[in-house]
Amino acid sequence: MNKFYTFFILLVCFSFSLTTYAQDADKPKVALVLSGGGALGIAHIPTLQKLDSLGIVPDLIVGTSMGSIVGALYSVGYTGDQIAEISKNADWDALFGGRASITSVSNEEKSEFGRYSIGFEVVDKKPKPVIAILNDQNLRDFFSVLTYPVYNISKFDDYPIPFRAMATDIVNGKQIILDHGSLSTAMRASMSIPGVFKPVEYKNTLLVDGGVLNNFPVDIAKSLGADFIIGSEVSGGLQTKEQLGNLENLLFQTGMLSSNLLVAKHKKECDILLDHVPNLKYTPGDFDKSAIIYEEGKKAVIDNEDQLVALAKSLKPFKQRAHVMPVQKKLVALDTIVYKGISEDNLRLVTTRSGLKEKEEYTVEEAETHINRILGTNLFSSISTNPIINGDKIGLEITAIEKAHNQVKLAAHFDDFRGVGLLLNYTGRNIIGASSRLLVTLDIAEQPKFKAQYQKIYGEDKNWWFRSEVFGQKLDQDIFIQGEATDEMNYKYLQFDNEINRNIHTLNSYAGFGIDYQHTSLRPDANPQIVNNILNLDDYKFNTTELYGQYVYNTLNTVFYPTDGYNLEVRVGRTIRNNVDINYVDTSISKNQSGHVNDFTKLRLNFETVKTFNEKLTLKLGANMGLTFMDKSQDDDLSFQQFGYGANYYLGGNLRRPRKDDFVFYGLLEDELPVSQFMSANIALQYQFIKKCYIIPHFDLATVGFGDFKEYSENAFSPDGEWKDNLDTSSLYSIGTKVSYLSMIGPIDLDFTWVNNTDKFRLFFGIGIPIGR
Repeated sequence: MNKFYTFFILLVCFSFSLTTYAQDADKPKVALVLSGGGALGIAHIPTLQKLDSLGIVPDLIVGTSMGSIVGALYSVGYTGDQIAEISKNADWDALFGGRASITSVSNEEKSEFGRYSIGFEVVDKKPKPVIAILNDQNLRDFFSVLTYPVYNISKFDDYPIPFRAMATDIVNGKQIILDHGSLSTAMRASMSIPGVFKPVEYKNTLLVDGGVLNNFPVDIAKSLGADFIIGSEVSGGLQTKEQLGNLENLLFQTGMLSSNLLVAKHKKECDILLDHVPNLKYTPGDFDKSAIIYEEGKKAVIDNEDQLVALAKSLKPFKQRAHVMPVQKKLVALDTIVYKGISEDNLRLVTTRSGLKEKEEYTVEEAETHINRILGTNLFSSISTNPIINGDKIGLEITAIEKAHNQVKLAAHFDDFRGVGLLLNYTGRNIIGASSRLLVTLDIAEQPKFKAQYQKIYGEDKNWWFRSEVFGQKLDQDIFIQGEATDEMNYKYLQFDNEINRNIHTLNSYAGFGIDYQHTSLRPDANPQIVNNILNLDDYKFNTTELYGQYVYNTLNTVFYPTDGYNLEVRVGRTIRNNVDINYVDTSISKNQSGHVNDFTKLRLNFETVKTFNEKLTLKLGANMGLTFMDKSQDDDLSFQQFGYGANYYLGGNLRRPRKDDFVFYGLLEDELPVSQFMSANIALQYQFIKKCYIIPHFDLATVGFGDFKEYSENAFSPDGEWKDNLDTSSLYSIGTKVSYLSMIGPIDLDFTWVNNTDKFRLFFGIGIPIGR
């Protein structure tokens, strides 16, 4: 009975308060105000679903930050249920991951993609750091697709429900009420958290998160003539000392301090307040808890259900707005395409790579795919689109922000075999000709490496590219006998590789040919005149020049820990010159050798396929092969089998490296096993037990040979040798588990693996990545 009387009194009060506005059949103006709060804004969604179920259609929606995202979608006609489904299916990691997916990156850019932690642009000879933690491109794409139903409506008052998004003019220190233009841009500007996302350029100023000055803009709704205000608040205003115990909450409170001081006042001005804060257990950054936050958002709705029902009954005498999404054609033909912010050096590459053509029809998803190909050139920090409406003609304006011509990047790495290193990279764009890239990378470490590379894209369709690269390294290389390190050699390696390629598909496959020179040098770490070594070696030098052809097909969806796709690399090379020069300490034991080594042909293959069973479990299958077909030795030739160490394949280690003849094999140390022939297969299960944390049990199997191909082929499938004891064709296998975490500086790996013949478990620990190919 008490609930009945309460409901009756509320209904009478609402009816009485609304009759004032019933004159001339005018409907009272009901506004919905949605606060900012990052991931906590997902708690707004149950409020929208309740409004739908009661038939309450607001006459105005005002939102800040995440509230503007939810509110904007509702204003253009999405139902509460549809927005809930969008939230449920959104890949929040990808949306806030910043950079483009590697599947959208051009073939010639994949080798450098995602390998550096910190970047600077050099402008006017001064380093300019990136001013945000996250890039916004994925969000821009997401918003553009979702707001397509109103792409041709420029005034927010003309949406099914009029809408306003709050932003902050960070240049002039004032709040901005966005009420026209691109809705996706307004959504993006409203949630541009300072220091997290890049500010949005707007009318000669920069816009950041509206929550900086007004996180719960009830006052704006009132100033726009709202008679009745429904407020949904998730931020809670100022947090307590105990709640500020983590960095994320501290940064949010600091950035929104003046705004949070207003929240308590604005709460009191709501006619119906859905205060979600007491029910929310997570922080604004917990998008991975979106399903739980959504459920928590239902509690405040239940607490205020009587008031919402009373409002619905009071509004029944009035005609409600039609909350229906505008209908657009699925396919749209672009009458014109305008590119802005793109230099002459890059324009031809952009137009050919995008593939967008005037007068052809596209769905909005297809158009976004084409636009992402522009981002995949790695020439731009962001790309935005706006429709051009001229009567019945439709065009598209593509605005890009080019990266600086000169860029400096940094990354750190460590592993327990090679030690610590700092990568310093310089990348120059269009410094030597249009559509070109010049890069120099130094690995500053006790065992240093360097890479210098120049590449240029050319041809009418910009699908041809050539690359010249010099790579060198100086290592302390262990020599292993019977699985034990017996001597340490000073190992120097220099490679000069030149290749010409033609894209078959600009994003995933190409074929080409090249010429490759390699120089390998070994010298004992200790002075051989004082301390002898097991090889009786004074120095060893090997030089080879190889002509090769190659084919690459790569659709893996991430650089690290992929969950889908294939990778196939095939390379066939023929040597045209091989020379060795060996000097021994004691020539009475071994005679110095110098001369030509018999020529050979090499076939290399690398294959990987990845398939996901569910959101946590992924199966990875791989196969590698390296075969050497040796010519018969001429009378004056030296034997490849005896002296061709520098042209061997090297198995071992956990990290992919620049040398094209290096292959990962868990359980072996880096380059532990040099062989002339091998075939291998591996299987791994990748289980993500916590966000960005993986456990990966793996099994590797190989047969290895140390002689010519004929000898190896006869025993490859029935090997009886023991690789650590002799040079017979041998079986090699290992089993182990890797625990990994994908950090901001790259993977952190701890691997524990047993390998046969050694009867040892080997432990590997690594952080970040060295210079990669």
